Amino acid sequence: MNAPAQIIPISPTASSLTHHAVNISELKAQVNLIQYVMRDVMKSGEHYGTIPGCGDKAVLLKPGAEKLMLTFRLANDVDVETIDLHLGHREYRIKVTLYSPAGQRLGTGVGSCSTMESKYRFRVGPVELTNKPVPREYWDLRKENPALAQEIIGGRGFSAKKDDSGNWKIARQGEKVEHDNPADFYNVRLAKSCN
Repeated sequence: MNAPAQIIPISPTASSLTHHAVNISELKAQVNLIQYVMRDVMKSGEHYGTIPGCGDKAVLLKPGAEKLMLTFRLANDVDVETIDLHLGHREYRIKVTLYSPAGQRLGTGVGSCSTMESKYRFRVGPVELTNKPVPREYWDLRKENPALAQEIIGGRGFSAKKDDSGNWKIARQGEKVEHDNPADFYNVRLAKSCN
């Protein structure tokens, strides 16, 4: 014989949480509206897209987030913290808080970026032609086996470049050196951290 099912009372905390939950039909309506805005208003590469070096998954970009904020009448508060680092470098820490039309805090996101990131911290020296012609094997393998093609011309740091006469030569990339004016990138990093 089966024992009767136990009835577990709902605690006051759980009850208050479910009381504030969005009902399922409202949630579905919000999802449908977001999908409609993405399909009929947003453009790939402008409002959403991939970020170089971060994989192939599309993400919402700043212009897309602004469209959704307008759609749902959300407001945001942006707090920017600037931290000066050694040798003139700088880090930005950004905190964005979203608010409902009624002024209720919905959530907070944080991000940071810095001129110490290698693509801004360093610059590459000039390319130097080796005067060696690019072997035919390089061109044959370049698409089907790029790693082997790279090895044929000398490995990492080497490339194929045309000389002044228009002939393809093996070129050596200059060494990385510390950028002499990190302030050149302050605006770029601040803008990127806010995106």
